Order: sequence, then C-alpha cells, then structure tokens
Amino acid sequence: MYQRCDLVSYFHKDGAPDAQKHLNIRSDRNKLAEYEDCGSAQLIEMDEINGILKVAEYVGEILFNDKDKCEDSWIIDAF
Repeated sequence: MYQRCDLVSYFHKDGAPDAQKHLNIRSDRNKLAEYEDCGSAQLIEMDEINGILKVAEYVGEILFNDKDKCEDSWIIDAF
C-alpha cells in the first residue's frame, strides 16, 4: 500500500490531474479500524500545510477515541 501511495505521489508530480483526489480518498480510510495508516507523508508532500492539517485531524481523532494509541513526531520532522 505504501508503494501505491508513492506512485500516486509521482503521478501528481508529473501533472496527473486526479492523483491528489485519489490519495485524499485513501487517506480518509485511515480513520477506519481495518485500514492501516498509509499515505500521510505523501499527502503532506502534495498538499503541504493543508495536508498536515488533514493528517493532524484524523490522527487526533484516532488518539481521542483510543487512549492506548500514541503518535510520535516523525511525520512533521520529515516534512
């Protein structure tokens, strides 16, 4: 799945008009328990500050709903 997200990022860099839309759809699924967290770094790379805000929103929602989960700062550090 991570490789697919990387490919979408490359397509976006090459000017594919729908690439970001598809990555947004994928990242929206990260809120669901059965989906792994994937595409966050690529979303931030594509959409910069708006990507950070979107990732922060769904990570915050996950942390709020599951007190045993934790998150580190790697994604912001990498950005």
